Parts: sequence; structure tokens; C-alpha cells
Amino acid sequence: MCIRDSEIAALVVNALADDAPTTAPDALVARLYLVSDVLHNSAAPGRGARLFRGLLRPPLPGALHRLGARLFAPGEVGVMEAARRRALAEKIATLLNVWLNWSAAFPPLFVFGLESCFFEHGLDASRSREDDDVGEDRAAALRRDARFAGLWDDAPSGALGFRLARLRKYVKHRTLGTPPAAALAASDAEQAAEDAAPPTKAAARPSRAAAAAPAPGPARGTWGSVGADDDDDEDVDGEAIDDLLDLSLIHI
Repeated sequence: MCIRDSEIAALVVNALADDAPTTAPDALVARLYLVSDVLHNSAAPGRGARLFRGLLRPPLPGALHRLGARLFAPGEVGVMEAARRRALAEKIATLLNVWLNWSAAFPPLFVFGLESCFFEHGLDASRSREDDDVGEDRAAALRRDARFAGLWDDAPSGALGFRLARLRKYVKHRTLGTPPAAALAASDAEQAAEDAAPPTKAAARPSRAAAAAPAPGPARGTWGSVGADDDDDEDVDGEAIDDLLDLSLIHI
């Protein structure tokens, strides 16, 4: 039905992306399975079918971040509830791993970023690389890099700088076969240790947060609702989605 009615793609995607706090986690996971079905069918010929992939991309990091916050929320829970949360988290991990192997879904870097959004809860949320006051242009560039990499961009600039840097290490762990949660814990500790290390003589350079940003580019919309007039084959940087496959495109 979604593909058949692709002319109302924006309405369908907005409905899928609606993750109000009153929505049960089980229902949100079910919606992600529906998203997965849409992604699978978005490889069908025709611009209308491909439109879904471009429209589904912006809401996913925030949706995975919020779902992870609910499933990994601190506090005492009963044995049954803990088991249910673990089962749902395993389903999300399996689903994202499937997307990694679908060339018609998203670039691998974007999916690794989604994994990071989902599993980062429980880590030190105060991690930050530099002072958050990096200027509007630099802050906008960090947010753009975060969106490009599948990370949730609603965070201070210093935190985004840390997460972008951590993502490089996370991808290396994941490509070696380390499970997502363990890979994120290891890369988080490694990046924190690297940032805490005293600078060497050769490290006389601009602040990391300032150096993280490429030249400012055109604005490409917001994280909220999506519109059918968005270009389905471009990301926020104006680059074709299919070409965004490697970490060298992240300016850290």
C-alpha cells in the first residue's frame, strides 16, 4: 500500500515517525519493521518508490535515540520487564544489521550512526570534546555532519563533536565483528581517553570542534515533519545518498 500510494509518501512517513511518549515500545518496534518493509520495496523502479528512502532518512536518528532512551532507561524494573526490553533491543539490533546488508537501504555509515543513537544510552551522556560556543557556522556544520552520519543532531556542539569522533572508532570495531553495544562501549572509552590525553608538540592546531566542520553548505530542512518536495536522492549536504559510504566524508 505504501509504495502504491507513493504520491502521499510524506504523509505515510510522518505517520511512521510519530513516536509520542504514550506509544508503547512494542508498537514503535512494529513501526520500524514496517519501515523496513518500505525500505525493501523502495528499490522498485520509479521515482515514487525511491522517494520513501529519502523521506525516511531524516526522522530515523531521533526515533532510534528516543526508543533507546526508553528501553535502556535507568532504574529498577521487574524480571519480566527487563526480559521484554532486552528482547526488543535484540530485535532492533537484528533489524539494523539487516539494513547494513541492503545496498538499496542506506549507506553503511548512516546505519552505524543509527546503531550508535540507539545503544548510546547508559554511557556517560556528559562526554564533550570542546566548549560548546563554537559559532553558528561551526555549530551548523557539526549538526550537518551528524545528520549525514546517522546521528541525532539535537545536542550541544561539543557533544556532537565527541560523538562524531567516537563514530570513527565505533565503525572500526563493528567492521571487525564486535556487537553494537560492546563496540560502542569500547569506542566511547577510547575516545574519552584520547581526548583526555595531554596534547603533544605536533598537536598545535585549532580547536577540535572548530576543525570538525566543513565549509558551510545550504540548509536542507529540519528534523520534524518531512515534505514531498524534498530531493529523494540527496542528503543534507546536497550529495547523492548512494555515494556517501565512507568515513573520509566526515570532517572531524
